[in-house]
Amino acid sequence: MNQYYRTIASTHFSDEPNIKLREELAEQLLVREFLGENAGIFVEVGANDPFDLSQTWHLARIGWNGILIEPIPALCVELANKRPESTVIEVACGAPDSQEEATFTIAKDSGKSTLSKEFLDKRSQVDEHITVKICTLDSILEDQNVHQIDFVSIDVEGTQNDVLRGFSLLKWKPRLLLIEDHLLDLKTHKLISNQGYKLVKRTCFNNWYIPEGSIKPKTGGGEDRILRGKLRRVPVRNLRFKIRRLLGKGL
Repeated sequence: MNQYYRTIASTHFSDEPNIKLREELAEQLLVREFLGENAGIFVEVGANDPFDLSQTWHLARIGWNGILIEPIPALCVELANKRPESTVIEVACGAPDSQEEATFTIAKDSGKSTLSKEFLDKRSQVDEHITVKICTLDSILEDQNVHQIDFVSIDVEGTQNDVLRGFSLLKWKPRLLLIEDHLLDLKTHKLISNQGYKLVKRTCFNNWYIPEGSIKPKTGGGEDRILRGKLRRVPVRNLRFKIRRLLGKGL
């Protein structure tokens, strides 16, 4: 279990008083260890804040660069000013059959902002609704003349399936796909698995997928068992989520 993110959090980051931040730091450490010492190219869909909760800033600090995709204009300005190593694209990613524009809800907690009305709950404090441009991730990468991707992070608060429908894993072949999935169903898992990727690890709310045949990140037997248990409990988790929604509660 020495490669389990919660074990890493308690052994490497015990001085950090915030439990959530400890676990995020542990996740980032494990990502860096898996990707190796050489700098590479990343793509972060749903970049949000330049530093806080960023899945790529810790890589940028050691020489990586890439593309940061974010639909909220004010955050894009901040990203462009504070993350000069990367290209910032002001857009939301969607499926090939998505409309060219859509209404995007900006929550007071910007990390909860979303295109999905179903993902919001009665406790969500909404700042405003804006109209955002929708593009497929494939089209963005092609427009930017991208030829190589090492790491992709997708955190889009409930619309990850639309993003994946517009992203060809078989074409781009990132070494690691990190995707937020609350595992309310197995649709996201199946979309990714059908493109030759396998689920090998879970940290926080994020699933790790790598190409079939690639060397897996280190895990303990206990960690693998925990992951299998989470997949088995998907129907229970879905039912619990529906009940919480009826009560006006979120995830």
